[in-house]
Amino acid sequence: MARLLKPGDRVAGLVVEKHLYTGRDAISYRVRSQDELFFLKQYKSPSCLVGWYEAYKRYQKEIGMRLRGRDVPWIAPVAAFESTVGMPTFFQIFSLADSSDMEQLLAQPCGITPKRRLNLARQLVAALARLHKTGIVHADLKPANILLVPHTIQGAESHAEQAKLVDFDFSLLEHETAPWHNQQGYKGSPCYYSPEHVQNLVPCRQSDIYSCGLVLYELLDRKHPYALDDAHAYMKAMLAFEARPPRLDMFAHGEELRALQDCMHACLAPAAADRPTPADLWAALNRLQCDNGSPNPQPNTRPSPGSRTLLSPVPHADSPPAADCLLLEGEVQGRLEVRIRSVVGRALLEAFGPDARYASHGQFVLMPGNGTWFIEPDLSAVNDTLVNGARLQGRLRLRDGDIVSIGRESRGLSLLPVRVRLPLAQAMQRSNRQDTP
Repeated sequence: MARLLKPGDRVAGLVVEKHLYTGRDAISYRVRSQDELFFLKQYKSPSCLVGWYEAYKRYQKEIGMRLRGRDVPWIAPVAAFESTVGMPTFFQIFSLADSSDMEQLLAQPCGITPKRRLNLARQLVAALARLHKTGIVHADLKPANILLVPHTIQGAESHAEQAKLVDFDFSLLEHETAPWHNQQGYKGSPCYYSPEHVQNLVPCRQSDIYSCGLVLYELLDRKHPYALDDAHAYMKAMLAFEARPPRLDMFAHGEELRALQDCMHACLAPAAADRPTPADLWAALNRLQCDNGSPNPQPNTRPSPGSRTLLSPVPHADSPPAADCLLLEGEVQGRLEVRIRSVVGRALLEAFGPDARYASHGQFVLMPGNGTWFIEPDLSAVNDTLVNGARLQGRLRLRDGDIVSIGRESRGLSLLPVRVRLPLAQAMQRSNRQDTP
């Protein structure tokens, strides 16, 4: 078997500083490369002796490629390699995050405000929606695999944090057979298994929804719906759908609360087809009333007298933008058409989620010109406007597929990403970006 590395050992130019822990499938270390620290995983399973080892390496590298990107709500591998440590061994390197995880948070429930719980629930569902868009099923979602990475952004509350998914060692690529199929069971965690796990079926997106529902119960209802130590009793209860609807007694009662209760309860349906989608969960969470008892404000899409702004909701999710307009499309919810010069700020961005509170009343300006669309920062904005992760400093020509968000470039922080969609005829003309019209 692979040899345990000791402080001072070197592997692929990395110096081991500390052995962190030994898990079921991998050993984890803190390592250093020059002046930078990383998190290193040394895989015990699969070993090079099993027949699907080479296929697993290729599969993991494909998952890593899909996970990489700017402003993603997960910790993606920086690199993967093989090195001989007693025997050929697969390694992956990750950024080292100064963080705790949701399991640690839930173990000390005192001081977790309803607002903080709701914010983390929204972040979790949004992260899962973005993961599924990459064609990846996590397949082992649980509180210990949700890191809470602290961040500071002007206007944030005291518990400013970003929920990030981790541990994709046995995640699945949709429409591709996993190397370990028919070689071993699909990995998961006791008390967070989906019905597909316990019935030896291939986990799917709706399996993640099931596990997400269990986490949401713990986060918002403060109790696991199947608080059972016996694995057989847990499987029997989950397949019989014995879970009660969540009480959610820390939130204001009303139609919005009942809608969320129904949606969370449906997450635990034994049949995958009966479970909601991430978009359903997001909509239910975002309609829930705030701490002060007032509902989440809705964007005012009607221009005031004399205003030159005209933004309107798009009625159909798959409808293309009109020939003369620009469309902003949220990762999980929210679609707005822009037809003339528009100052976009907090009120309009609330259509895309609660992180709009970090936007200023005027965050950026969208304007048509010379048959295309441009964006420029509003000089009154406190936080940065980012385009594809880079701070917007002047007028910029937009391209189809650009990601506009709010954050701080210097700290790598990005919130509320929205995608730019342009009419196809215009998008084909935008192969080169220009800074001025």
